[in-house]
Amino acid sequence: MVPAGSVAIPVNTLPTVPLWREKTKTVVPCSPGAGVTIVPRVAIPYVKKQVYDYPYIDKTKKNLRNDSPLDIVFISNGEVNADYNYEKLRFYAGDWNRIKRVDRINGRVAAYHAAAMASSTPWFFAVFAKLEVVDTFDW
Repeated sequence: MVPAGSVAIPVNTLPTVPLWREKTKTVVPCSPGAGVTIVPRVAIPYVKKQVYDYPYIDKTKKNLRNDSPLDIVFISNGEVNADYNYEKLRFYAGDWNRIKRVDRINGRVAAYHAAAMASSTPWFFAVFAKLEVVDTFDW
C-alpha cells in the first residue's frame, strides 16, 4: 500500500542501491526536482536540514520520473487588486501549473483550510490576493 500523497513507482524501474560499502549507499533522486527520491536508512543521522547533507548522492538516475507541478491556490477576500493580481498570476504561472481560486472565506485559518481542500496535490503554493507575482518566480 502506498501512503496518501505518495507516488507508486513500479519496482522494475527502481534503481538498485548497493548496501555493501558506505560510498555505494547513496541517496538517489529519481526525478529532476527530486520529488521522488530513494533514501537509505543510513542517511538519516546525516540529515540536519536537508537530504543533501548526506555526502553520497547519485544524481545519474534523476530522469527516471517526471515531477508533477504543485497546485497554486489564489486566496482572495474582496481585495481591490484581486482580479488584476489573479490574472497576472495566470499569465506568469498558468502554462505549467494548475491554478485554483478561493474567494470570500472569513479568517486566515479558514482560508488555508479552503485552499487545502481546493488543491488536488499533497502540497500547494498559497498566493494571497494582496501579492503581485513577479515573472521570475520559479514555481
